[in-house]
Amino acid sequence: MCDELLDPYNGATSIARNSTERSVLAENLIVAFLRNRAVSAVVRWERSGYELEDLYKGLWNTCQKEPYKRLVAVSMRKSQLILKRIG
Repeated sequence: MCDELLDPYNGATSIARNSTERSVLAENLIVAFLRNRAVSAVVRWERSGYELEDLYKGLWNTCQKEPYKRLVAVSMRKSQLILKRIG
């Protein structure tokens, strides 16, 4: 019965109740990274509309939350943001 009441949702989602656009973007980047099963990836932050440090903060904050904190980490090296699988 319940399966009949559910359809897939492909829109933006967030685990936070009062999400900002930056936090939704950060979470969606992490979800895409995990879904692709990559070991590491460079984030093309220049295309995001956010400055390097600003997007890094959003990604770092998201990486500290359940369920992501045991799965992925972000690092900033020079002008690159790198996502790394840790779990």
